[in-house]
Amino acid sequence: MTAELSKHMWQQWKEIYCGLFDFVIIGETQARGRPLLEGRCQSTQIILLVQNRFDILFWAQEIDHAAVAEWVGAVNMTLKTMPNVHVVVNNPYEKLYASVKGIDFSEAPLIRPVGVVSVVPNPTFYKQLWDEGALDINPFGQLHLTFHVKDWWKYWDWYHEDFAGLFVYFDSWQHLKEVQDSFDFEAQRSHNLEKMLCYSEDILGWLQYVYGEIVANRMAQSYKY
Repeated sequence: MTAELSKHMWQQWKEIYCGLFDFVIIGETQARGRPLLEGRCQSTQIILLVQNRFDILFWAQEIDHAAVAEWVGAVNMTLKTMPNVHVVVNNPYEKLYASVKGIDFSEAPLIRPVGVVSVVPNPTFYKQLWDEGALDINPFGQLHLTFHVKDWWKYWDWYHEDFAGLFVYFDSWQHLKEVQDSFDFEAQRSHNLEKMLCYSEDILGWLQYVYGEIVANRMAQSYKY
């Protein structure tokens, strides 16, 4: 979305999104959020759910670096001057990617339910497989960026501290066979369910915090009349 289109959409959206709703959840920051952020929509609570790189629509064969810089500046200005905007990330990699681009999402809550029991290589074995060219799929996007970062595994769903204990790890192909033959998957499934119920409570607590601000704003408005 260009700056010109953003301004055009703002004129169409401002009476709707900034006048009729208590809060708006934007699932793709760049594509859907730019008009509301650059238009300074401050009369409603805005939740930015960053889930697919905040600048994804700038990815092209010929990147407009000036446009990217403009957008990064707009996001940073929003974070500093619009307290009604609340950022959450869908996966830990978003924080790393944003930091490389000059945006600080470090305080953003991570909302990423992980309930299925998955068997995955541990960080050392995964990196070994990648270096050997044994992997032809990449579930985490730009590995060339991630692997050059200290403690890179902290930015991946499989290894992030919030999800510790939810995955079953193997460190070799032989170990994988042993896991398949003897691991207690029923116990792991029960553990994951219990952990995710607690995780859901944390998410609801954060949403209650946002909703509490909505109630406070309503009360403040009522005192004006």
